[in-house]
Amino acid sequence: MTDVNRFATVALRPLLGPKGQEDRQHFEDALTGRLAEVHGIAREFGGRLPGSLSGAAETLETTTAGPSRNDVPRERRVALLKRYRAAADQIVADCG
Repeated sequence: MTDVNRFATVALRPLLGPKGQEDRQHFEDALTGRLAEVHGIAREFGGRLPGSLSGAAETLETTTAGPSRNDVPRERRVALLKRYRAAADQIVADCG
């Protein structure tokens, strides 16, 4: 399992609400911190994923930048979280 794959799924699983209920997600400090961590890992290791996942890796990086900041409006954080989940699911499906 790659570092990006591991953090795309395992690190956030206990902090994220159920898939499909992103509108109810509470962006507590622990989740915000983990998203910042995933963002850094995606920046560092995303390029090591197979070329077929370059789009998902880029999405993972860009979608974790916003929700990891408390000054981003909630609506934007929710939208980014939805895109993050789709990219993370693709990475897990292809690398898991």
